[in-house]
Amino acid sequence: MLKKINLIVLIILIATVFYGCNKASEDVVYTGIYIFNENENIKSDYIPDEDIALSDLVGQSIDSCVIITSRGEEVIMDGNTILKKGEKGIQAEFDNIMVDDIVGIYIGDEIPGISKLYYDVKDSIDSEEKVLAVFLDGFSYEQYLILKQSDSLKFLNGVFLTPARSVYVPVTNAGFASMITGTLPPVNGVYDRSYRGFNVESIFGYAKSLDKKQLLIEGDIKILNTEIEPMLSVDANKNGDTDDEAYIALIQAMEDDYDFLFVHFHGIDDRGHSYGPYATETMEYIELIDEYLGQIDNFWGGKILIIADHGMHKTESSGDHGECRYEDMIVPYFIRESTNEK
Repeated sequence: MLKKINLIVLIILIATVFYGCNKASEDVVYTGIYIFNENENIKSDYIPDEDIALSDLVGQSIDSCVIITSRGEEVIMDGNTILKKGEKGIQAEFDNIMVDDIVGIYIGDEIPGISKLYYDVKDSIDSEEKVLAVFLDGFSYEQYLILKQSDSLKFLNGVFLTPARSVYVPVTNAGFASMITGTLPPVNGVYDRSYRGFNVESIFGYAKSLDKKQLLIEGDIKILNTEIEPMLSVDANKNGDTDDEAYIALIQAMEDDYDFLFVHFHGIDDRGHSYGPYATETMEYIELIDEYLGQIDNFWGGKILIIADHGMHKTESSGDHGECRYEDMIVPYFIRESTNEK
């Protein structure tokens, strides 16, 4: 009798576990992903109905792709990658490697990540070359392409280098951290706007260790806890912007013998949120920043590196970012080589 009871209990337990697993799978809410390259969204809000190879899905041969997860990991795969529904969201499987909870897929490997800025600044520091890094918050590659067609960016059009890929989540804190540490969020520890400290040395710490004279010029708030304190820019003329004050502070700083200067302009992102990324107010402001950069070029003989942390997509009423999609993830990168004449 006891054996019979134990058998019944075992059957009930197995049935309960089986039902629970099926129930958990049924309860998963799948969020569609974007599949994009450097020029467009190839698939938007995509959820696989069945297991499918990535190359079959997009209808083209794929030599390389970057699988991006909700925690900001990036895994290199190829067109044989199988997309499927998993227990934790959409999965990607390739060569016995399973990646869970993916949020987007970048097709291609020919463009750098925004972490390239760190290495380019470091190369200049190591070679005793003066360098200026300009951080254009919220400036997307799509915005640049539109303005390039109208030939309205007199300075930037002449120094464009390459599109670059932001990190997930494409917001300021995470993007800034990647730019100055050369690493992804799982390494530097900055995943979104709620993080201010990071786990690895930044380019400011590296320059400090070499006794380089450096300056970080910010807007009116401190974004990350960098190894040097930023010079904050107060909206002295009450025009609603701090970029003009940051610009003046930068011009003044160039009179001193700095090895490394870094300036963060916020106004493109601010207008994108208020009016939309392609609104007249936003696009004309990008042209103003281009004028600033042209004047900066007249005073600085060292190398100039210009990059954005993320882009922005259009919403019904304005603009936003934070999604793993072309508009938010692809930004322009510019380099003006040293002239040594100024």
